[in-house]
Amino acid sequence: GQGGPGNGAPFTGIVAFGDSLTDTGRMFDLTEGCYPDPEFYYDGRFSNGPIWLDYLAHEMGIEPESVANYAVGGATTGNDNSNDYFDSCLDDEYPGLQDQLATFEADLNGKKADKRALYVVFAGGNDFYDFDPLQTLETISAGVENTVFAVQRLRDAGARRIMVVNLPDLGLTPFGNGPQTAGFLSWLSAVYNESLDSALDGLAAAGVETVRMDASGVLQEAVSNPEDFGFSNVVDGYLPTGLIGGGDPSKFLFWDPFHPTTQGHLLLAEEAMEVLREEFRHVWGTPRGNR
Repeated sequence: GQGGPGNGAPFTGIVAFGDSLTDTGRMFDLTEGCYPDPEFYYDGRFSNGPIWLDYLAHEMGIEPESVANYAVGGATTGNDNSNDYFDSCLDDEYPGLQDQLATFEADLNGKKADKRALYVVFAGGNDFYDFDPLQTLETISAGVENTVFAVQRLRDAGARRIMVVNLPDLGLTPFGNGPQTAGFLSWLSAVYNESLDSALDGLAAAGVETVRMDASGVLQEAVSNPEDFGFSNVVDGYLPTGLIGGGDPSKFLFWDPFHPTTQGHLLLAEEAMEVLREEFRHVWGTPRGNR
């Protein structure tokens, strides 16, 4: 492939699919500004500031209007959404990952997807939001199959640069890190990610290449060595712990029981950037230093 312009921006845009970790305002729009609660959440994001995709686009030199983000909070890898079940302003049926892809395909309107854009698939956590532990292995294999299907749909639409993000270690989240749950959820996350890896190996063998980002590893690193990243609390969500204790949110890895703070998101963006630079060296050209 020919390198793009020599300004270090070889990607024409970003097209993203996923759940609340990548949602930059779709759920907020779908609920007419009700969820996530604007009093505690930044600009329709499930965090206290910009999320990893915001940082990544900025680092890649991609303008906000060149980001097409289909991610919706609560999305599972299938057609379900964990927000279909609760809360007063959430009285609708919301999209899952496959619905997001269907919308994207419809938006293409018969045209081919831009092969120089970056496509991101980051989902899986909500498959385990309300599931039967006796069905763990079935749930894992369904999630992995759905993710592979998403990649194949993108590929069929014309996408070529596809990044798949693995499942963050659910046993490290404030929601999951209790003594009763942490071991099981960390095991489940590890099995999920091994299974996803081998499925993506299978795709690669069939000629469908993907780039992989290890979100799980980023989280494990931050929890193991908090001081290296400037965190003093990697166990609790700032909401409500830090809020009550008057803590500094920038010292917290988690904003609430499920979602990282904007500082946590920055770590994900840095990892994504590193992976992309490594995988797409041939297209990156020589950046013009820091503008």
